[in-house]
Amino acid sequence: FFGLPSFEVGVTLLLAATLLTLYSGFIYLKEGVKTFDS
Repeated sequence: FFGLPSFEVGVTLLLAATLLTLYSGFIYLKEGVKTFDS
């Protein structure tokens, strides 16, 4: 696949997806708590 090690690329994409999911989940929770408090 374009001379790249597909396993390492897959792991990197998986890590990026996990970080994005955690980040968006954290923001969602923060917004939810803010709405819940007021």
